[in-house]
Amino acid sequence: MPIETTAALRVDMLDPGAPQIIHAVQDDSNSRKIAFNIYAGGAQWAVPDGTLVTVRYKKPDGTAGFYDTLPDGSTPAATIDGNVVTVALVPQAFTVRGNVPVQIKLYDSAGTSIATFAVVMHVSANVVSDAEIVSSDYYSVLTKQIADVLAAAEGIDGNVTAAQEAARQAASSASAASGSATAAASSASTASTAAGQAQTAATNAGTSETNAANSASDAEDAKTTAETAAGNASSDAAAAENAKTAAQTAATNAENAAAPVLAILSSGAGAHNSIYRGKNLGTSVTAAQWAAIADGSFTDLYIGDYWTIGNVNYRIAAFDYYLNSGDTDCTTHHAVIVPDTVLYNAMMNGTNTTTGGYVGSAMYTANLEQAKTTINSAFSGHVLNHRLYLTNAVANGRASSGAWYDSEVDLMCEQMVYGSGIFSPVSDGGNVPANYRVEKSQLPLFQHEPSRICNRNDWWLRDVITASAFARADGYGYAVYYDASAASGVRPAFSIIG
Repeated sequence: MPIETTAALRVDMLDPGAPQIIHAVQDDSNSRKIAFNIYAGGAQWAVPDGTLVTVRYKKPDGTAGFYDTLPDGSTPAATIDGNVVTVALVPQAFTVRGNVPVQIKLYDSAGTSIATFAVVMHVSANVVSDAEIVSSDYYSVLTKQIADVLAAAEGIDGNVTAAQEAARQAASSASAASGSATAAASSASTASTAAGQAQTAATNAGTSETNAANSASDAEDAKTTAETAAGNASSDAAAAENAKTAAQTAATNAENAAAPVLAILSSGAGAHNSIYRGKNLGTSVTAAQWAAIADGSFTDLYIGDYWTIGNVNYRIAAFDYYLNSGDTDCTTHHAVIVPDTVLYNAMMNGTNTTTGGYVGSAMYTANLEQAKTTINSAFSGHVLNHRLYLTNAVANGRASSGAWYDSEVDLMCEQMVYGSGIFSPVSDGGNVPANYRVEKSQLPLFQHEPSRICNRNDWWLRDVITASAFARADGYGYAVYYDASAASGVRPAFSIIG
């Protein structure tokens, strides 16, 4: 009896619903399956006979999978029983720990296709990693040579050009042959087989889609050209080697064309706040990334992703965290950013006092200016100005009053970092501190990856703890509070907009 387990999930083609999460262990192999129970508007949706099923996933390191057969090349990756599609997950899907979105796409012979909304597979770290399995992309839809045809069916530009170039190279190699008719004929047979597979793939992926049809036609032309050239070729061993090189080039072109076919999650803050990726996004925000923030889709942006600007890693901590908050409604889509490290050290006050609260501190009035300058330079014209409720008075060591203030760059509070107040005074039935704040929940960055809290530096939080001390995150990793006159790290949070 095989060692395997199947996770049964209900997916509705018309409603993504709440994110569905399943669990697996890193380096599992040929043992995990997902049974997609497919519905449409709450009613069971029977999968038509003859439907082609492909499986798609994307790992946290950016590599991906797109396949319809298992690694042996002959076993289908999916079975269909009424409205249930059961898919086997290949070993490459488990090589990287973290959240792996998975979806299936269905194709029929009428030229139509439909994909399920993605589910999330959380891959937990193995005790000992199977070091011989290196994370990479994985594509096995029919063959790599015709992956560009399916890519065309998905609207990916450039695959037609790649197919035409491959055909020209194959024809040129065959024409150059001056010997070995047998070798050239064998190459032509291979081209013929690839062309036949390409025609089948075009039909399965959607014959009504113009790009796929054009790619299949190009492949057929390549077949004819290669067969004609082979008939005219004489016996020359060099011709066979040239044909081999051309075939390898064609395979590479097809693989490159298929690479952009990646699984995606639903758009919006809800979905993207639930996924930690941690990808390096480069040294500046691109136009596409600004647009994805502006429209609230946050396409290809996830928690933990970061830009490195001026030797500082600016990491995405949350999406739309402040949306609909403030005495003036915040209606602008945004991404909350937290630097990995402290920007510099400074005091909360010149003496050990919290009089005036955070707003009355030297940190608020003067010592944040350097951070504001650095951040506005790195994200010029894209820093969100929104409203925060901040403490401006203290009595008996407790926050006693506050008001609404404009905010661009400010210190974080305990709730943002830990998910609750640790040392902040709370109501005891007689005294109610004025700990009003918009930030009522932990930032997703610190929820998904708690190790991001501790960066081996001490850094200030803005909460008043006593008459002489503010809250501080300690370099040893624990929550603490400290005298206001101490020089500790400035690690503020801010939000960027499109």
